[in-house]
Amino acid sequence: MGTCSYDKLFHGVEEKALATLLNSIALRVRSLGFIEKRLLMAIIVGFFSSIIIILFYFLVVLVVEFSIILIDGKFMATSDLSITAIESKRSYLLLVIIPLGALLSSLLVYKIEPLAKGPGVNITIKLYHYGLEMRKRTPIVKAIASALLVGSGGSGGLQGPSFQIGAGIGTIISRILGLNIIERRIMMVAGMAGALSAIFHSPIGSALFAVEVLYRRDLEADAIVAALAASITAYTVSANILGYQWFFPQVHATVSLFFKPIAILTYIILGVIAAGVTLAYIRLYHGVSRLFWWLEEKHRKPWLNPVIGSLPVAFIGFLVPHVIGSGSSTLSLILGMDYTNHSELRLLGVNIIITLAILVVAKMIATSFSIGSGGSGGLFAPSIFIGGLFGVLYGLVVGYPIAKLPVRAYAYIGMASVFGAATNTPLATAIMIAEMSDNYLLIIPAIIGSLIANELIKYDTLYPAQILRRTYPLVASLKTILEVMESRPKLRRLLVKDLENQEYQAVTIDCTLREAIKVMREYQQRFIPVTSSNGRILGIIDLETIRYAYRKNLVKVKLSQIPLKKDIVLLKPEEKLTKAVEKMIHYAKNYGIIVDKDKRYRGVLLVEDLAVIVSQYLIP
Repeated sequence: MGTCSYDKLFHGVEEKALATLLNSIALRVRSLGFIEKRLLMAIIVGFFSSIIIILFYFLVVLVVEFSIILIDGKFMATSDLSITAIESKRSYLLLVIIPLGALLSSLLVYKIEPLAKGPGVNITIKLYHYGLEMRKRTPIVKAIASALLVGSGGSGGLQGPSFQIGAGIGTIISRILGLNIIERRIMMVAGMAGALSAIFHSPIGSALFAVEVLYRRDLEADAIVAALAASITAYTVSANILGYQWFFPQVHATVSLFFKPIAILTYIILGVIAAGVTLAYIRLYHGVSRLFWWLEEKHRKPWLNPVIGSLPVAFIGFLVPHVIGSGSSTLSLILGMDYTNHSELRLLGVNIIITLAILVVAKMIATSFSIGSGGSGGLFAPSIFIGGLFGVLYGLVVGYPIAKLPVRAYAYIGMASVFGAATNTPLATAIMIAEMSDNYLLIIPAIIGSLIANELIKYDTLYPAQILRRTYPLVASLKTILEVMESRPKLRRLLVKDLENQEYQAVTIDCTLREAIKVMREYQQRFIPVTSSNGRILGIIDLETIRYAYRKNLVKVKLSQIPLKKDIVLLKPEEKLTKAVEKMIHYAKNYGIIVDKDKRYRGVLLVEDLAVIVSQYLIP
């Protein structure tokens, strides 16, 4: 990428000196060696990610404190509402507070930045693979919206929003310093790792999570050094500001106790059962998400979905307040219990074993409605809650009676097994759990349980944007693809028709938008070409067009009444493929529309298909 001028950023204000300074810094950074530049950038991204996430954490605490005042009329500095709600005699106010928080959060998201909806991780993964940049306002809206939803009792976590915020910080800093698209993607990963490390205090696990969560059966090895540098930096900053406290109570057990053959057998059984729990959780979450997609088609007001979703959450929270918010305080409380005489323990007025089963199911349902409806919050903390309580339940019924290992150990193995399997991150999650509980002996048991659960559920995941392997990336950089094509004689000889994708469905201009959306969903397309009745291409509709139509209440009208996107790249079948890629780069598009000599639609050229062909020449 060439040098960048930042005068436009400061046009109309007297900050030319700052613009000159930024240009000077950017030039110096780009002149560094490969390793030095990447490490320096990662440290900068890690530092700023940590600062922003700490501010986000305090914002959540502020919203939680306000909610506590409404419920109990007192101050309590915490990021989780559940403990106060459990002890309060006015928990019935949750029936108002939770929907109100969902309404405020939803209005902010759907009126200003729809990319901030949902858990945040999935959309970030999608942006990464498509080589797209996150807008500057996305991290800000995500932070405020998630604080409102989770702080008022919505069942979600802070880690998913932190992940998206960190990616946004990495993107913004990369853009300021004029980094190319490959370096920007690396800094996105660094920002993800730094943000997670700042909130989890898990420097190694967070770095591994950031590079592992992008794929279902692979990891982004090119980003591991930057991710570690950013993660360690963020951890250092966060720990010095927030303190060096451990996330969960510690487990005390000897090496011999952890690695007895009978103990290893219990980890294997736990992994098998955890696969069933995880699969139920994933299917429930996606089932609820599909339900709200259907509702959105009916009422055409997407901002209303999180409010509707908050109603069952509020009712569940009134009956079982342990599952509202992130649930981290309740989880720590349950993990800290003495289970020596567990038959005498009672919670919710019933035996602890029955209670744990109720809480696991209630948390699954509450999270699915809070986040599956489009609410802005994370899935990490709820998944850890579900896995942890499942692990305690397993430890009481199976683990401790057989292996005499502390029940708390099975809680941590359960966390790693459920979340690691649900997100296809068995290695990273196992290390994160060990770091958060300050016991590295847990790594091997956690990996055993997590790997088994992950293999059993196959490709089911909470994050469908994950792709299978690095060998088939959706897009790294069109410029990189073009460079490889021009350096390989076989690729230079290819024509557009050799990669023509004729399975991409088009619709005619007399179709309604609702019909077009059904085609888009059925065939999993990013956009829909629109043609005249005789097949001539007229334009396309994409997600941005659909969002506009929803705002204007145009879903049922014909496409002829909707402004189509006409800034498309038209390609001819006999055109050189390298020339087609040059056109796509020039017009900043990751697709081209293939037409015949009369401009009738034939198919599309997708960057995904280009990447698959090029990857065969990049892999030794």
